[in-house]
Amino acid sequence: MPRCDYRPEIDGLRALAVMAVLLYHAGFKPAHGGFVGVDIFFVISGFLITRLVLREIDAGSFTFRRFYARRVRRLGSALLFTCALVLLVGSLSLPPAHLLRLATSALHTLGSTANFHSWNDTGYFDAEAGFEPLLHTWSLGVEEQFYLVWPALLVAACSRLSRRALFVAMAALLGTSLWWCERMLDTDPSAAFFLTPFRVCELSLGGLAFALDERLRLNRAIREALAVVGLGSIGYAVFDYTASSRFPGLSALVPCCGTALVLLGGEARSAALLRLKPVTFIGEISYSLYLIHWPLIVFYRRLVTDDLAGIERLALCMASLAAATFMYKFIEQPFRRARPRAGSKPLSFATGIVAVLGLEAAFACSLWLTGGWPGRFPLALKSALDPALEASSRAFSWKALLARNRPFTTKDRLKLLVVGDSQAADFANLVESSSAKRTIDVATCPASKYCQVLFSPAPYADRTKVSRDCMAFGQKLARDTRIANADVVVLAFAWLPERLTYLPADISKLRALGARKVVVVGRKDQGESSIDTLARWRSFDGVEKAAATRKRSEAWQVNASLRSLDSDFVFLDLMSVLCPEPDRCYVVDQDRNPLLFDRRHFTEAGARFIATRLLALPQAAALFRLGAT
Repeated sequence: MPRCDYRPEIDGLRALAVMAVLLYHAGFKPAHGGFVGVDIFFVISGFLITRLVLREIDAGSFTFRRFYARRVRRLGSALLFTCALVLLVGSLSLPPAHLLRLATSALHTLGSTANFHSWNDTGYFDAEAGFEPLLHTWSLGVEEQFYLVWPALLVAACSRLSRRALFVAMAALLGTSLWWCERMLDTDPSAAFFLTPFRVCELSLGGLAFALDERLRLNRAIREALAVVGLGSIGYAVFDYTASSRFPGLSALVPCCGTALVLLGGEARSAALLRLKPVTFIGEISYSLYLIHWPLIVFYRRLVTDDLAGIERLALCMASLAAATFMYKFIEQPFRRARPRAGSKPLSFATGIVAVLGLEAAFACSLWLTGGWPGRFPLALKSALDPALEASSRAFSWKALLARNRPFTTKDRLKLLVVGDSQAADFANLVESSSAKRTIDVATCPASKYCQVLFSPAPYADRTKVSRDCMAFGQKLARDTRIANADVVVLAFAWLPERLTYLPADISKLRALGARKVVVVGRKDQGESSIDTLARWRSFDGVEKAAATRKRSEAWQVNASLRSLDSDFVFLDLMSVLCPEPDRCYVVDQDRNPLLFDRRHFTEAGARFIATRLLALPQAAALFRLGAT
């Protein structure tokens, strides 16, 4: 923006936004609502784009060509650099299946449709999303789609409407988008999060903030109050919201309106922190910082450890700041400020951008067409790293859980009711793959991963769709006659530490409903898949020791807590079966087939392999009456 229009508090807000996102992604728990930093960016973008377009329309100088040339100069070089870097590192380190996904993600990022890809492929808060290096570019897709439409709407509206009518139309658009977003949260929360129509309310709020800032003449006291309330609202969202909050929708108004209030507060002394030079500098590098921080975190978690210590989280934040500073000075700024040389063609810069984009897209396509470039790895690993293995394993994972969600079918077999999320699917597959299969009648009760507390309403007081669904599941489970008919009720979830305090009450309730015996299967989370371990180690020799270095401490701590609970249940710890010694974890079976296709779930070969070892334990053998007829 021209220096005469420069408002340092806007860079300060950018600094707040990007640091909130950085701390959240680095895993600093106090900032568990740091994802709202993206919403702060949306409001700022709406404010600045609306200001730029309307002022140029008023001056008679607006052209679409110049507007989009500025957007390309502002966003293009750093984004292309980040994509190229991610594709290069991914090509050197990722197994074929993951590289295929990265290539697809890169193509969507380059085509400004990353948000559609995220909507179709994964959820922002899903566990596996934490290993997608370009996941964060979904927000750029939203902004780029906004840039395609918003200027044209403003130009068309200004030719037909008064300025007041234009702002009324903005308010109507905001209200419509917000209403639609709230409705969508009840039917498709992922669409409400990722897709542009449901985020327009935040971007148009920025436009309304400019309209009010232009028309209102507020005294200092009011500006001070607005800034204080605005900063407080942002802080509240960053430190109070969680991944389970109902979001975006009405909840997003807290950080978004807070941002708008700070913008209206202008040069208020209560926002002086935002104008400090170190803060505004972070704001200036915020775009590069947003782009580079997530790939750095993802590749560190993939290649070094996913079990981050506090010092590692801090080091990743510092490394991100350093990398962003480099990108800002040597990638972003030179291209942003570049001017055509005398005698050069006006479109030479655009041609260069398009050429680089085309090269990166061609490289991503080549990775996709070659099946993830499997030739990078030793021939002996070809079968183990085949992308088809992961696809078939995902289909296998849910097979038993979904197929056996029905009444018990026999009277002379041990009746086993398995309740839970994908971990229950894994356990059902394990039983179905074992030698005990002939003596066990398995029935299942699939649950969401969010419904680990079965009967208590306390964790679901926020009344989000997820909470309502979990309460409905608990009520349905309480009426399930299979509980009283079962010989054994198995609970298997990816247990969260904060949910364990409710488990004794749930087990007591199951007992009251007629459960004869309750088994709790511990959390299973190896830190990386067997496929990732093989790709990292590039050999079968010594791979079990390599896998042991990636054990996820949180899973072992959760299982220790489960083991120590004073409640009437039998505990089965699959992690102790998977890692029978402190420095040794199984990775492949006797035929060199990988055991885990992701961090938490067995392949078909893995289910057979672990079932054999689990049922060799006296406790499990007695539990499932091995040898019964």
